[in-house]
Amino acid sequence: METPLEQKMIDTPFNQLDQSDAPLRNHIAHPLLCPSTLSCIAAPFLCCICPFVAPCVSCQTVAVKEEKVLLSWGKYHATLKEPGCYCINPVAMTAKVVATTKTSIDLQNVKVADGNGNPLLLSGVVTYYVQDTKKAALDVANHDAFVRTQGTAVMKQVASLYPYETSDGKPSLKTEASHLRSALVEQLQARVDVAGVRIINFEFNDLAYSPEIAQVMLVRQQAAAMVDARKVIADGAVGIVKDTISNLEAANIILSEREKVSLASNLVVSICSEGGTVRTVNVGS
Repeated sequence: METPLEQKMIDTPFNQLDQSDAPLRNHIAHPLLCPSTLSCIAAPFLCCICPFVAPCVSCQTVAVKEEKVLLSWGKYHATLKEPGCYCINPVAMTAKVVATTKTSIDLQNVKVADGNGNPLLLSGVVTYYVQDTKKAALDVANHDAFVRTQGTAVMKQVASLYPYETSDGKPSLKTEASHLRSALVEQLQARVDVAGVRIINFEFNDLAYSPEIAQVMLVRQQAAAMVDARKVIADGAVGIVKDTISNLEAANIILSEREKVSLASNLVVSICSEGGTVRTVNVGS
């Protein structure tokens, strides 16, 4: 564990220190140039064996939007956070570079089951960045692959909570976009905390039935739409019959119950019929 002075030194590039930082310049030898007794003993032998290579490998450059996690003899030693050039002891020192820029990954054609058990094909986009480079470098093998795998699992879990669509106004995958986005971000964040990753956004960008049932579900949707249309037509026909009989009675045209039934039957048939109606004239008494 670094002391506050050591941590301040690690976060300050060597080339940014001026003459007033002489104590800090001298102290830099402890955490970076002499991470361990064995490294200090081995460094002179490396310089003797490779006098031209050693000075080059002892300099570590940190670019903007990246950090370097240093391992000395396989153990975590320090994290270089600020951009600049640092002088380190190269003996048994390993540097792992971790980018802290925002990254987006596209999860394509993930097969899931909705709340009714219907197979769906989902696609989603995850936007994130690394906020703890030590965790990202040491606690998982590959933090990008880790986010992708966990994102796929979260998509399957969240999609199973709702049906693809409903006809009674209940929540569904097609109507609960805002709630689904919040649930995706919350559940994925809980899974990737171990990797030091911060989730910015996670949402579905494509939602469709799986090919094996797509045609069947299309027929079902057409049938449901036809039933809804027929219901609207039937309700309208009843309203027309009521208005017609009321208007006839208001005009002092009194119909018997048998005539009302015949009029209602003829109007309903003519209104609800898909084909054209054939006019008939009753010439009987």
